[in-house]
Amino acid sequence: MRATLTLLLLAGVAGAADPPVVLPKLDPAKYADAKAAAATAAEIEKEYDDKRKPEAVKMLLAILKGSQMGPGEGWFGPARSRYTWKWLAAKHDLPPDAQALPRARFAGPPELFARLDRDGDGAVTPFDLDWSDRNPYVQQTGMVNRLFRRMDADGDSKLSREDFDAFLKRATGGKDAFTPDDFRAALLSAGPGGAFMPGDGPSIPMLVKGLYGSEVGSLQEGPAVGDAAPDFTLKTADGADTVTLSKLVGPKPVVLVFGNFTCGPFRAIFPEADALRERYKDKATFVMVYVREAHPLDGWKMESNTRVGVAVKQPTTTAERGRVCEQFQAKLKPGMKVLVDDIADTAGNLYSGMPARFYVIDTKGKVGFQSGRGPFGFKAGEMEQALCMALLEAAPPKDVRGALDHLPLPGWAAQLAGPMPKTTAKMLELDYLHRADNPLGNVLAARVRLACAAALGSKYGVATATGDLARMGVTAEPGADAPAVAFARKLSLEGHAITDAEFAAVLKQYGPERTTALVHTVAYCNFHNRIVCGLGTEPRADPPLPVAVDPALLAAPSSPARPPWDDVKAAAHAGPRISPAWSKGGADALGSALAAQKARTLRIPLPGKERFEGLTGREKMQAETILWNTVSSGYQPGMTRAWFACLGAFYEESKVDRVFTNTMFWVVTRTNDCFY
Repeated sequence: MRATLTLLLLAGVAGAADPPVVLPKLDPAKYADAKAAAATAAEIEKEYDDKRKPEAVKMLLAILKGSQMGPGEGWFGPARSRYTWKWLAAKHDLPPDAQALPRARFAGPPELFARLDRDGDGAVTPFDLDWSDRNPYVQQTGMVNRLFRRMDADGDSKLSREDFDAFLKRATGGKDAFTPDDFRAALLSAGPGGAFMPGDGPSIPMLVKGLYGSEVGSLQEGPAVGDAAPDFTLKTADGADTVTLSKLVGPKPVVLVFGNFTCGPFRAIFPEADALRERYKDKATFVMVYVREAHPLDGWKMESNTRVGVAVKQPTTTAERGRVCEQFQAKLKPGMKVLVDDIADTAGNLYSGMPARFYVIDTKGKVGFQSGRGPFGFKAGEMEQALCMALLEAAPPKDVRGALDHLPLPGWAAQLAGPMPKTTAKMLELDYLHRADNPLGNVLAARVRLACAAALGSKYGVATATGDLARMGVTAEPGADAPAVAFARKLSLEGHAITDAEFAAVLKQYGPERTTALVHTVAYCNFHNRIVCGLGTEPRADPPLPVAVDPALLAAPSSPARPPWDDVKAAAHAGPRISPAWSKGGADALGSALAAQKARTLRIPLPGKERFEGLTGREKMQAETILWNTVSSGYQPGMTRAWFACLGAFYEESKVDRVFTNTMFWVVTRTNDCFY
């Protein structure tokens, strides 16, 4: 025994080129005696002492010590991935201690953000990317998957009406209804520790045999993250098609899905993986590799398999494996291409793919993600997030000045990007916030934008708002939000005529935070629609577009040349439309009007000072000293920052004379009878 263990030790120590892992010769039947199993485990532990144990040795030790193949035991551990929170934060230039990536800063399309933002709170956080067994979401999905399998009567990994009827019949036992206790009894297993369904629990001899036969998993460990993906050439089950992995690599990331018919957890999760293939079929290549059976009739037999008609012996030839694969295909009807590993388990051992595993291969042919071993590490959602980041990694840089080459820029942005790239970038970010991440709620915001655009006669604004509503699957009919839509229309056309009572009604319905968001949204609509009307932008339903800008590429933006001032003064024009009332009164009248305005009771309560604790520098100073900023930064700091970022980029880039801009500001406010 000692000599055999020494051989095991030498074979298992990692070196420059790791040799295949070899386990010592053991008689599985001997370990029906738990004491004998424990004694062998102690000998193996002594041989390794403080040396690294290969994964297969860890699994053997766990089995000999009585493990029932639970999560975290033996070789069951977390995925290995390049695509971590640290990677994502660095990709977006977040500070090292950042704990959130808000939607407005995400450098990719909204559909990728939605898959990374697992809890849907509008920001990607480390919690969203945590797939460890201690994560509450992972624990809940694990329980749901187990319950799904209990209710899936025919084992096709889909719950039909017939499945539900069969479950209800089983749960009620002939009664008209069932109690919570009946429900628990029907769903929860009575296996060892609740870990297995009835009849599925293994013995130590059974697990030792399954380990040595590579049924519970490959003895090899597969490529590390960053390694070149090992190449293989395999055929489909019918032999009609041959695929070489290296020929798939390059244009798009490749997702490898390893699995087999008799692994119940694999069958349960596979439809989710197949649905991801459908979702990303234009962006990634999905391939399944059919590997050695996990629970054949002549191995660790599962009664839960037998009950759903999954009962096969371990194939002994590649042709036999192909025929079993055809049974799998007939039952689960996969959409992705399925290749059959040869009977020597070449691909299965190269990738440590038994019984089930995911890999994401990047466009350079490197391993970017290796899931944990199945069943516990076989998490389709975790693989999807890795794929999303691989797609981000492979995407071309999104610089506004070159965006016309690879981004579907809105018409107005295409018109502005050349002369004012920084301003255009900030306007795109502001546009995305108001349309796809609006604190008012994207549906109400779209209805408000539609009302404002229609009031201003902006065909482009009407088209985009209508398109956004259609994408969300809702109509323009405001329903209970009719007061907000009417308020937005009146604020656009005659804001000075909004009464205290009208404002109070909106404040009562929406509260100060959403009321502030409503005013911001109306202000944005008026700002943006007047720009597109001035540019004559063609009306079309452009989707909201998140764009990240590399400041280094925009260091020296070009601005349009301004004509000489004398030419401007000499230009023919019809003259300004000046109201006779503007010239009445003088400074004293203005002072009296300002005093009367200051004496008015505020329409909205001021936010408490605690809301400014997270603000710094100029932003905090303005929030504490300028009433407009106090309300805006206090209730909607994100919307306020986005607005000032846009304004700041414009001032920096346009180099417009400040006397001219302040004069224009005075003209606009007087035109709208705005006291400001």
